[in-house]
Amino acid sequence: MSRGNGGEPIFLEDEDFAEFTRLLQKARQRFRFELYAYCLMPNHFHLLLRQHIAAISQIMQWLLTCYAQTFNRWRSRRGHLFQGRFLSPACEDDRYFLGLLRYIHLNPARSRLVQKPEEWKWSGHEELKRPEKNGLLDVDFPLSLFHADKSIAAEEYERFLAKSANGGRTLDDGTDLADMGFIPNDVLVADASCQETVSGPTESVAELAAQVCAERNLGLSAMRGNSKSRSLAQARRMLIQQAVERGIRPSEIAAFLNRVPSAVSNLLRDMYRHGT
Repeated sequence: MSRGNGGEPIFLEDEDFAEFTRLLQKARQRFRFELYAYCLMPNHFHLLLRQHIAAISQIMQWLLTCYAQTFNRWRSRRGHLFQGRFLSPACEDDRYFLGLLRYIHLNPARSRLVQKPEEWKWSGHEELKRPEKNGLLDVDFPLSLFHADKSIAAEEYERFLAKSANGGRTLDDGTDLADMGFIPNDVLVADASCQETVSGPTESVAELAAQVCAERNLGLSAMRGNSKSRSLAQARRMLIQQAVERGIRPSEIAAFLNRVPSAVSNLLRDMYRHGT
């Protein structure tokens, strides 16, 4: 597991998620490890893998460095993107392996970004659910823990996720993954930071916009309008910054402001360049 520095988002747009998955695929080919589960969240990500030749530290250093360089270059940004050292507990027990598999792929639903794990496309859940599709995961081993027949195993995997307790944080016998050192004890804080979009991105942007307008004595319709006055421009910048900090994608912010996504992305790029 690795998080954004200070809890900041590490994925702002679909292009960021796609770039990370591209690098993850390249890392698999370069370092020859097996990937059993993954989930990319707005401000952190999880990987469940088995290395053979390269050390975990070598794999992660390459992956994090390559992605951070691309992320910063796209936004003319400087500074650390990731927070400290990644968490990499060793898992040598099938029971804990299945617990982590479930915990990782339930992350988006547990954080209320979606209602069901299959609604989040930046994870390996769909590949285990439909193993006939080629993707990032090495599905043979995890599915073999459910059944020898892949189609039956996929059904058993779905049932396994559905009967989880506490969002997958605990095993079926009540063992807490945090108590065993497989997930950080403060993981609820990280998960909660993604819950700003519980009622949908547009409503969340609207709530933030209402707060900004109230603070600056501006009308909401004016903020969403075409006026380029200094006060409205500053208010829009503040709204965009606060929305991005909450993990809301620029494309969703643009839709609320009646702008094209590139307008918001360009403003973000300028903000990063000038350190605002």
